[in-house]
Amino acid sequence: MPPHCRRILRCTTVLAFAATCAPAFAYDWTQYNFDSRKSGNNTLERTIHRNNVGQLVQKWQVSTPGNPDGSAVVLENIATSAGTTTVVFVATREGHLVAYDARDGTLLWSRQYAAGACRINNGASLCHMTSTPAIDPNRQYIYSYGLDGNVHKYQVGDGTEIVTGGWPQVATLKAYDEKHGGGLAIATVGGTSYLYVAHGGYPGDAGDYQGHVTTINLATGTQKVFNVACSDLTYHIPHNDPSCTVHQNAVWARPGVVYDAALSRVFFATGNGNYNAVRHWSESILAVTPDGSGTSGKPLDAYTPANYLALDGSDLDLGSTAPVLLPPVPGANVAHLAMQGGK
Repeated sequence: MPPHCRRILRCTTVLAFAATCAPAFAYDWTQYNFDSRKSGNNTLERTIHRNNVGQLVQKWQVSTPGNPDGSAVVLENIATSAGTTTVVFVATREGHLVAYDARDGTLLWSRQYAAGACRINNGASLCHMTSTPAIDPNRQYIYSYGLDGNVHKYQVGDGTEIVTGGWPQVATLKAYDEKHGGGLAIATVGGTSYLYVAHGGYPGDAGDYQGHVTTINLATGTQKVFNVACSDLTYHIPHNDPSCTVHQNAVWARPGVVYDAALSRVFFATGNGNYNAVRHWSESILAVTPDGSGTSGKPLDAYTPANYLALDGSDLDLGSTAPVLLPPVPGANVAHLAMQGGK
């Protein structure tokens, strides 16, 4: 749970709550569901428990400039225009990234890359996103997707955008067909941090999208792309690319990707589309390296249930959720286990 007895609720307003309890140990909540495992478990947060949760009361409420459709992230002890404080960051469907003072809800700064001329499948509806931002492990920067198809990098204290070193980073060439629906994720491996950006399609499964994960090396600004359809193509596939005539396949679960440090692999699940175990990987759980690459044009490993055709035909996307990494099970004859849900 985020620190200092505060809670952020997903709705058209942002709410904060306080309890009559002692201050918690300082700790940040830097990405969707807390960490790269998506554990949702801050073991250093011990302030709120079942004996005092009933004492929570609303502390502040603000209206947001757009509709938040992801999770908030939190960073403590940041120098801002309002002094050193804890900052709550929220992204909206309309492409905002908004920073609030966690003490009283004061707006500290706001940035937006709006849809502009982007229309879903080049129709009438404005493009949107359902994203959660992610905070750099160095605590200086926050990353957020924009409806221009890029990932943007901002200073946490004042929202100054970084436009050097490869930023902003391209995440899709077809923002009108490819929707960013999972939370941005960060994993640090051997001292190098990677940012993961997942894409699928908009509701209705229309348009030219293949589903992909963009992995950005935060030290160098270089990136790699793993496509769920046409996995032998390691670039952002442009519109009507003759090298990939397969459409659909998607990575759209809210957590985006999940990193398992014990195996040093990144896992994600895919939605409905084409599957042939060679180039196309719908209704599957896939594993890639932390830098986002597979091997020989395929993932490092994959699991596809025997009923994948039935799942696909009924639009029962396996990839509507992400894999859940399980703790070691005493007596189990398998060392590493995960659980996968679906629609």
